[in-house]
Amino acid sequence: MYRFYLLLVLLFSGACHQPKSYSSQMNPRFEAYEARLTELETSLASEFDIDILEFDVECIYNIENLSQLVIDMLELGDFKFDTIKSGHNTTERFYYYTIKISDKQYEFRTSSRTDWVDLDYIMPVLESIVENHKRTYMYAFSNIDGGQIARLVFSEKEKLALAVDRGFPCSLPHSHFKVNIDWPHGLYSEVKYHEIPNMDELTDEFHKELKYMYNIGLDVPNLNRERIFIGSKYEDDLIEIFIDGGYVSSSTNKISEDHIQCFWNVSGIILANTLVKNYGYTVRLLDKTTGEYKYLSNVEYANKVQKAIGRRN
Repeated sequence: MYRFYLLLVLLFSGACHQPKSYSSQMNPRFEAYEARLTELETSLASEFDIDILEFDVECIYNIENLSQLVIDMLELGDFKFDTIKSGHNTTERFYYYTIKISDKQYEFRTSSRTDWVDLDYIMPVLESIVENHKRTYMYAFSNIDGGQIARLVFSEKEKLALAVDRGFPCSLPHSHFKVNIDWPHGLYSEVKYHEIPNMDELTDEFHKELKYMYNIGLDVPNLNRERIFIGSKYEDDLIEIFIDGGYVSSSTNKISEDHIQCFWNVSGIILANTLVKNYGYTVRLLDKTTGEYKYLSNVEYANKVQKAIGRRN
């Protein structure tokens, strides 16, 4: 999970897909958005005592590389530990590094078949250490796009949650879109528009709709406005939704001559609902497989979206 998370620039999941770009010229709005996220990370990390470690996720060539990375991660959390052993299991082909904190031992492993850091193994060990020795703290990742450079975060849980609510680019359980919703795969929402909305205004309206849904108990993230970008990363005919920047959008929605075809994941249907509810545009559903259309009233569509998202537990 953690490796996949970083491969997608610490963002969303299997429902995401790489946006198609028709121009190599990046949208100045997107550049300003990413610059603002970097400013927020720096300022909020300072304000809320959040520590950050940068490391290359393709850096494991020998046992010393693993040992040093683990030491850096533990020192980020100011853990005092003793090294027990380290080595290379040549039969199962993995490096290991074992430490002891108080009376508990912890073993970190990563495959020696590749230079990738096995975060699916390492992160649960770090989480166990925090749970056993500093329960009010946590490890997480900043979502700032660093390519193959990951940004590991260590912070008090309450402070990190406050920082995220202020715009710190980090995905906590309450601050990212869910993957599984009660909406058929391949069911587009096509919104007929009178004019294409101003993207800054649309971002504001999307955020308001997200807050409304959150406040009535729907299972949507409680996102700070500054973490959201709606528009196109490049100058083309797409409306993309980015959370915390990065290479991959959480949904890609196509602008046609008279309608916007919204993707079938949660951010896509919320975008369509925003256009229908806040702009008064009309909507129809398109089944990608059959090519059939179904027309809904705005109220029917809003109810369908809310049912698909479901309520928070």
